[in-house]
Amino acid sequence: MLNRKRSLLSKYVDAMNELNTGAQETASGLGQIQQGIQQFNEVSTELKSIV
Repeated sequence: MLNRKRSLLSKYVDAMNELNTGAQETASGLGQIQQGIQQFNEVSTELKSIV
């Protein structure tokens, strides 16, 4: 019974670590998207000014 509890606790910790990693990667990706949108908007503004 104790081994089963340890195994389940280990699986729980592993799952939480995976979720944490996924959340960090998502946050990083969102930051990159935000930078890309900002660059797109800046270039769009420049193009509008010369057209």
